[in-house]
Amino acid sequence: MSSSWYDILSSLLGWSYFVCWSISFYPQLLLNLRRRSVVGLSVDFLWLNALGFTCYSLYSLLFLASDRVREEYRFREGGEPLVRVNDAAFAIHALLVTTATIAQVYLLGYTRAGYQKLSGWCRWLLVGVAVVLVLLVGSAWRNEISGERRQDDGWLWIDIVYALSYIKLGTSAIKMLPQLYLNWARKSTRGWSVVNVLLDFSGGVLSVAQIVLDAAVAGDLSAIRGNPVKTGLGLLAIAYDVLFICQHYFLYGDKDAPEETDSDALERARRGVAGLPDDERQRLI
Repeated sequence: MSSSWYDILSSLLGWSYFVCWSISFYPQLLLNLRRRSVVGLSVDFLWLNALGFTCYSLYSLLFLASDRVREEYRFREGGEPLVRVNDAAFAIHALLVTTATIAQVYLLGYTRAGYQKLSGWCRWLLVGVAVVLVLLVGSAWRNEISGERRQDDGWLWIDIVYALSYIKLGTSAIKMLPQLYLNWARKSTRGWSVVNVLLDFSGGVLSVAQIVLDAAVAGDLSAIRGNPVKTGLGLLAIAYDVLFICQHYFLYGDKDAPEETDSDALERARRGVAGLPDDERQRLI
């Protein structure tokens, strides 16, 4: 394949996944707007999503804008990073839309169920990640001002970038679990946009296809490891979306959803025992 055709195809795949993943955030935003309600949407998912895309935005921007980071990457990996402009554009856009969705939960007066609160484990996770990042940046900055850029004497800037990518991957690995659990507890996907899921699935397939193509044409499959956040994001998106598709089309769907005005149903969702008989539910509670 000539380099010109490769560049065109790679760019087409990149911007196609960017469009799919970027658009995928809007069905949920618009669904909340139409219903004037966020019932059925996991608050933990939203905050984990915001954390992940904050890290992904910094990761992409540092690779694109920092000569120091790119130099340290070349020294360590022996090649050029495969982070593209569309990666940064997607991450920043996703962070902005996720922030707007969080605003729907807290600031715009939309209907919210009693169980829709940030959980304790999620709150401590957010604080813990912030503390770790501050410590790592301090170590890298100490190396910078001392003029010693040795791995055994502290963290380099490339390590900070990789830490951001691993945090993003970590949050992506767990962020969907609260939403999957909430759907299971309510025995419903009402309030959770399936259009979002289908677009997210398409974006995952296109994202993985682009990075595999880039690595294959470059003859350097280690480049896949060199961009773990993008590869991992695509694979995780595919896996979780398959589960959401099963929940919506084969297990629950909207037709089995409890009415949003049914306080008993919302309480069962909060307790995680939706659908159980009253006597058994009371025993578990």
